[in-house]
Amino acid sequence: MKRILILFCFIPALVLGAPQKLPITLQANKIIADQKNGVMTYIGNVVIKQGSMILRADKARVTGKPGNPEHISAWGSLLHIQHVLDGELVHAWARRAEHKINSNIIDLYNDAKIHQGKDTLKAQHIRYDINKEKVIAETRDGRAPVRAILFPRKNTDKGAS
Repeated sequence: MKRILILFCFIPALVLGAPQKLPITLQANKIIADQKNGVMTYIGNVVIKQGSMILRADKARVTGKPGNPEHISAWGSLLHIQHVLDGELVHAWARRAEHKINSNIIDLYNDAKIHQGKDTLKAQHIRYDINKEKVIAETRDGRAPVRAILFPRKNTDKGAS
């Protein structure tokens, strides 16, 4: 389960800034900046990049003060997040993602799937509580069960035989 927790660690860095303080690049077909209400909306072919992290969605909305986001929503026919973590390419897909920054909770909804190396976690809803390091994957209507496929890792301890 620890590997599944690691999969989510890159998502808040996209919003809060990676340790390297790399710049965030945002692009879309249309950007609407509502400064009075603290809402930035990105529409059409949305791509958000920071370092090796990339988020692709049909639409994204960031609420909060400039430089201090409170909530990020992204959705689309199938949004995609990718990141290189410990030398492995990590992919996450969903139809909608929500990041409540103040409570450090990330939700992936509808056809949610995370893939790292050979490991896969699939569910209708995947929630990650960053503070508690807790993942909840669940079905919503009982039709599609939660499915996890985890492959054994090679022992990298030098003293192990």
